[in-house]
Amino acid sequence: MTLARSAGFTAIRQPSLFFALTGLLCGTSASAQPPSTDRSNLSDGHYPAMQCEKPVKPFTPMSLTNASDAALYRVTVERYNQNAQAYTACVNTYLETATADVQRIQQQMDAAVAAANTGR
Repeated sequence: MTLARSAGFTAIRQPSLFFALTGLLCGTSASAQPPSTDRSNLSDGHYPAMQCEKPVKPFTPMSLTNASDAALYRVTVERYNQNAQAYTACVNTYLETATADVQRIQQQMDAAVAAANTGR
């Protein structure tokens, strides 16, 4: 039996084994179960959600009648821009971490396939 993993799918490359496994999965054996979408190797069953707080866009006034209103609005926009940059950095960090996690999982899958192919 040879296992191969490509594009997130592990396939068995031996036709006679395919038919034998098909028979097992169709009810001839209680020990052979199709993969369940409800199962997960993650401790709580899901990947942690992103904890980044998206900033709220400031209200744009209809008119700025005096210098103090204009200054206050400028400070509000500057604060929003800083928060938006922090949010973008947070999202990018989350995505980089998630990508690294996926790569580690793929490496472990590759190692499991290699171990199965060597008869371990």
